[in-house]
This record gives sequence, structure tokens and C-alpha cells, in this order.
Amino acid sequence: MYVCRDEIHVHCGKVRDRIWSDPGAKLTINVGPSPVHVKIKEKIVESTEQDTIHIFRTMHNTARVFKNKVSEEVVAIERRPGSKFEDVRGLVSGARGREVYVRGDPEYGIWSLGISAGLIRDIPTCEELIGRMEKEAEEMLEGGLIRRMAKL
Repeated sequence: MYVCRDEIHVHCGKVRDRIWSDPGAKLTINVGPSPVHVKIKEKIVESTEQDTIHIFRTMHNTARVFKNKVSEEVVAIERRPGSKFEDVRGLVSGARGREVYVRGDPEYGIWSLGISAGLIRDIPTCEELIGRMEKEAEEMLEGGLIRRMAKL
């Protein structure tokens, strides 16, 4: 659940550019009070799907995160023969990741960001975002796109 400027609580899917995608990042960066620093919101808007990286692949627990110095260091450590989670524990700690959102420093630690970041172009109010989502869903339903996709 996410709290937007007008305190509407939202948990739903999003249609953007005719593609179903994860609403997490988009709903996180709404205008108004948020635990996410405005600099992180702006960084998400600037980002593309190429600004992410997979970590923990060698540990069979893959996660996609923002590509920064810390995440690249984690990947480098993982590639070393015999590396273990303990070798990266301090770099990937949840406490350090939370500080990214508080400080507004995208380089401070590991923070989740999926490829849907490439679809985010602005920081709307919650009302604007939900209105867009409704309109796009209606257009898809009216155009029969969902029925055509279901046949694939």
C-alpha cells in the first residue's frame, strides 16, 4: 500500500504505454508526503531499464536494483570464487538501503528498482495517476487489446 498526497491508499496494477507493469515505483514517487526523498523520485524519473542491475544471481536469490557503486561492488564480490553472502552483508543491509530514501542519495546503498522505471516520465499527484490508469485500462478494454493478448 502507498500513501499519496490526498491520502488515498492504493494497491492495484498499472497500465502504461499499453503494457502491464508493476505499480510499485510509479506509486512510490507521487507528489506529496512520502518516505521517499524527492531526489530519489527524480532519479527514478531520469532512469531507464538500463539503470538497473541483478544482484545475488550467484546465490540463487536474484534481485533487480538500481545500478550504483554499491550494487556494482556487490556483483564484483559475488563473481569472486568462493564468495558467500557474508561477504556482501554490510553492503546490502536493509538499514543502509532505507537510508537511501531518507538521505536522497542514490549512491548510498542498495535500493530496488525494476525495469518498469523506463516507463516512468513524471511525478504526478495520486489523483492524476489513478485517473490515467483508469483511462488507459478503459482504452484497452474498449479496443479489445486484452482479448487479443489472451489469445496469444
